[in-house]
Amino acid sequence: MARVLFTITYTVSENQKKYYQELITQVKGKFASNPDVQYSVFEVRGKRNTYQEVFIYPSKEVFDASDEIAEKVHATELVEQIHALTENVQYTTAFEV
Repeated sequence: MARVLFTITYTVSENQKKYYQELITQVKGKFASNPDVQYSVFEVRGKRNTYQEVFIYPSKEVFDASDEIAEKVHATELVEQIHALTENVQYTTAFEV
């Protein structure tokens, strides 16, 4: 089965950066306990305060159940708090060939 790469790219205002980083640390801990998704966050080089969340799912079926995974690891509220801090949000979904 083909893996799925899902990314969310966005900016965070300078005055919210510290709080954002605290939330991301918590979310990373939540997703680390779940083998169904690989989760990482990167700071985009050359773009001030721009970040990219990267999710890798082992199949389309697991990707389709991603909301349930977030609930399962108790990350839904944290994810909502992070997204309340973001601007210029762009989503990308790619399927492995």
